Amino acid sequence: MCTCCYRGGYRRVSSIACTRPATSRNRRIHRRLLLQLHLCINRVLDRTYIAVKRQLAAMGCPRYEVYARQWTGTDKNAYFIRDSWLKTPEEVLQMLGTLRHLNSKGNDIWILPRTADCDPKLVLVDDITQAGLDLLAADGVEPVVITETSPANNQAWVRVPMKLRPLVVARALCRRLGADPGGIGDANQRGRLAGFTNRAPWHRRSNGTYPFVLLRAIRPQARAINPIGSLAPYIIDAQKGLPAKKDAMNHTPPQGGGGYRLERPGCAGR
Repeated sequence: MCTCCYRGGYRRVSSIACTRPATSRNRRIHRRLLLQLHLCINRVLDRTYIAVKRQLAAMGCPRYEVYARQWTGTDKNAYFIRDSWLKTPEEVLQMLGTLRHLNSKGNDIWILPRTADCDPKLVLVDDITQAGLDLLAADGVEPVVITETSPANNQAWVRVPMKLRPLVVARALCRRLGADPGGIGDANQRGRLAGFTNRAPWHRRSNGTYPFVLLRAIRPQARAINPIGSLAPYIIDAQKGLPAKKDAMNHTPPQGGGGYRLERPGCAGR
């Protein structure tokens, strides 16, 4: 909800905007107030604005890499990054018009927390069913954000303990869910942004529409996973065979212009 809706601001703006201006100066003020009222109402009723704001606030990172991904075929790897930006949460909200336009033209909207600025760090667990979410809950894993990316499929962002490498956690969680952890080349797995449609070709409905990415749950105060709990055997197993170098968490951030063309597939399909 926008700021002008508090402390009677909405009533004050609407009452002034509905008065009939008498002079040219008042007409200019009138138009400005009408625009402010229009933006205020739109933000109150805008589900995309609300979903994006809540998701980014729950994840709690100061900057995010935002991606518009264009599909070129029906294969899960048939896509390219059309454009990319490095934005603060406020700047992401300001560019929703651009993201909506790209989404309407067939682009998926993805985000990645800029982990160099985010502590504790977050990793994505992709393509989770409700049974998988129940399994994580039984292991004491509390995702910060859960989004439903398509019917019966979800993504979850999980906090990483400070002493563990994010790549280890990502592979351990994939192994716990029965997926192939070898598909994760690094811990920089991008996730979908709630409030936009999932434009994957195989999700196209018979009437030509696509499912919206829904914000199912947010837990801003969720704890990082417990490395000595029931996930300990999977974490130990995930550490085997990994190189001693650090995770590729400090990759070159996007500066706009769509410089990214290749991605590594996640532990499961999108």
